[in-house]
Amino acid sequence: MQSKEEYEEDLSFIKSLPEELLKQVIQNLSKEKTTQNSFVLTCSLFYNQLQRERLWASLVQCVINGNQKKAQMLLKKYPDLLWDRGTIKDNSGRVFKNTTVWEYVLWALDVRYMAPMMLECLPISKEGKEIWDNLLVQLDELEKNGIFYELNGEIYHESHYDFFIIAALEYFVKNYLFWRSAQRQAEWCTGVGMAQFCAPAHVAQHYCDLRVPFYPIPQFDSKTFNRTLVFLNRNTSELQSWWEQKIPTKLEKQNQLEEPEKQGEQVERLGVTVAIYRKRSPLRALGLSIDTGILHKIAKNNMDALIALRDKRLADRRLLREQICELDLKFKFQIEAMPFLSSSG
Repeated sequence: MQSKEEYEEDLSFIKSLPEELLKQVIQNLSKEKTTQNSFVLTCSLFYNQLQRERLWASLVQCVINGNQKKAQMLLKKYPDLLWDRGTIKDNSGRVFKNTTVWEYVLWALDVRYMAPMMLECLPISKEGKEIWDNLLVQLDELEKNGIFYELNGEIYHESHYDFFIIAALEYFVKNYLFWRSAQRQAEWCTGVGMAQFCAPAHVAQHYCDLRVPFYPIPQFDSKTFNRTLVFLNRNTSELQSWWEQKIPTKLEKQNQLEEPEKQGEQVERLGVTVAIYRKRSPLRALGLSIDTGILHKIAKNNMDALIALRDKRLADRRLLREQICELDLKFKFQIEAMPFLSSSG
């Protein structure tokens, strides 16, 4: 049996490995939890690294799904997760490599609710100030150099989400009167619907917010935000989540066989069989696949609301920078006013 000294000596090589290499080892483990648990028990270093990877992955899921409350709970306990970089894959399939959750939030323009919450989670301490400074550097780099991501095999370079959904709606509105019903339906579902499918969570949640209709055009400046992703799919008369794929039941598949025009419809999904619109009244967002005759006007109203949302969030990101700089001075003052912190280091 090895002595404690011999065991520590055997681990010295592992401990000398760069942190990035340790991350690669953990990330290439089998996804089976039993395999991961057995491996990490061989060394506390691997155990700690895996735990951090799991926490970061959980935070990523919270952010890409707009789950602000759960993200806040994690960051209150582990604010240093804002340092960590890794691969972020959102619900649309975008892949951001070597990216922090803060950078993703800034790119997504979730800057009125999610980003300020992250700042509020930082402790008033030397460590908190270091994270704060790093977040400001990340903001500077993003605004200066943008961010790269991959989607459907193509590489994109942006400083923020481009609100392509506006362009899709504009194309639909401009050409609506020139199209026959079948083309309107196709462009609505696969053109507008797919642009909606690729929207970041907070944009989808504004669509689904029961309390704020898209007409008259809202200010998008409320203090609270109803973060729901549920809409009413009028094709199925069922509630459905934004990125959810509804697999047909046996009865629905049988009906498809009996109705040739429906054959080949394997899933009920945004961007494939349905697109979403908001009416003027504060009702649930509705998913629709057919032309109702008033879709042209509704699409125009929705487009105008999204333009207002985009402009407001771009202004909010500029305001966020100003707030960070102002609060930075207060942050320094509070730390300097705490002798046990200012005297250390």
